Amino acid sequence: MAPVIHCVRHAQGYHNLSVANHSLPDPSLTPFGEEQCHKFAQDFPYYQSIGAIVASPLRRAIYTALYGFKPLIEKGMSVIALPESDFDKAMGTDWKNVELRSYEFANEDGENASLVETKDSRESRRGSEIPLTKEERLNLRATAKKTKDGDFHPVQAVQAKV
Repeated sequence: MAPVIHCVRHAQGYHNLSVANHSLPDPSLTPFGEEQCHKFAQDFPYYQSIGAIVASPLRRAIYTALYGFKPLIEKGMSVIALPESDFDKAMGTDWKNVELRSYEFANEDGENASLVETKDSRESRRGSEIPLTKEERLNLRATAKKTKDGDFHPVQAVQAKV
């Protein structure tokens, strides 16, 4: 069976509170953002299939991963921080805070496999389908392949108690 990639956008950060805050260089999560993460941690149904937690090196993304995947962090799994540009290219930016989308390879037989959103993922978003662009699919695939093959250069691995 082909692997499934679960993508989660960061929780609410202080930059989300106003347009004036958009210039904050690396904002933290708001208290509400932390609550969003704790709710996500309670509701996320796929812990048993997670092989790696990868995040952008931005504070809001790292803390979303640390709080949102707390059960795995407490068991010793680290968060791998990849360069921010990989995520912007792979996922696009039109997501709600702490939105989960899951993708799988549509074709398991080779280099040209594309990623498509899973049926469960589409249905959990009430059937609204926001397909990835071709460039986003290729970038997400390249990021997933780097992670799977271990052929990436993480900025840092974050191990923390939350």
